[in-house]
Amino acid sequence: MIFFSVLIVLAILQLWGSLKSVHQDAWLQHWAQLVSDKIANPAISLSLVVVLPLLAVAMLDLLLDDVLLGLLSLVLYVWVLLYSLGRGEFNESIDHYLMSWRAGNFESAYQKATAIGDFSQNEAIDNPQALHNKVRAAMLYEGYQRWFAVVFWFLVLGPAGALAYRLCYLAGRMVLPSQIQAQPADSEQARGETLQQQALQVTHYLDWLPARLLAGAFALTGRFETTAQYLVSQGTDNKPLPELLDSCAMAALYDDSQADLSSEQDQAIAQGEREISAVQGLLSRSVMCWLVAIALLQLIL
Repeated sequence: MIFFSVLIVLAILQLWGSLKSVHQDAWLQHWAQLVSDKIANPAISLSLVVVLPLLAVAMLDLLLDDVLLGLLSLVLYVWVLLYSLGRGEFNESIDHYLMSWRAGNFESAYQKATAIGDFSQNEAIDNPQALHNKVRAAMLYEGYQRWFAVVFWFLVLGPAGALAYRLCYLAGRMVLPSQIQAQPADSEQARGETLQQQALQVTHYLDWLPARLLAGAFALTGRFETTAQYLVSQGTDNKPLPELLDSCAMAALYDDSQADLSSEQDQAIAQGEREISAVQGLLSRSVMCWLVAIALLQLIL
């Protein structure tokens, strides 16, 4: 059922793209606010924010098991997996960025890049090369967290695993109403911040293994030797995940002679666009690599 759920979700994404109607997160915002207002301990707060929805999903899974030959369970798996995937239109955001990049309007490209994952306007960007590097890393992390991490935990723990990852990810990035209204010294704001910090820490741990498995897929679908060498030497370092994925992706796509963008603007624009396209292709091939691996695991197990 796990493999069929993944295939169905991929088919739905191909037909309809990101389903905004499924990605409704207002309930999580209200629930996290309620919990953080009542409980000061961030670990307990995060546990309640995440675990209670997981218990509801687990109970539904038990109730629907073997009903209509498991058809209702399949519907539940597909719905939870769809909800757990990344938010927004990933490819559309990249296309908007590339439109400004092609026009040589780097200020506009910088503004459009803020729609790509965790790219922040606070990033220090002073030239096209720095912008391109930041966008490429943000793009790789966004591709990872919106599909690969979710599918990994879906395989390991079922729908509860996929939902747990997404709830932790969202909790680490949401801004609670008390943080907007309260003064910096307000205890409610402090609780909200520590809840976020706790969620980010848990997400960091949840990311460790699937991110390195994705880097392994980069090696299998790109330059194996250079990527594998980099992953073995740097994979255990506690470096930021976007940086690790970016380094592995570049090792998979290019040899050591890969140069920075040209100093000539027209050449730099063309070079940057080709590189973004190559990264998109690498992510797509890695999806197929994971599907093959999942199918083999299903046959073996």
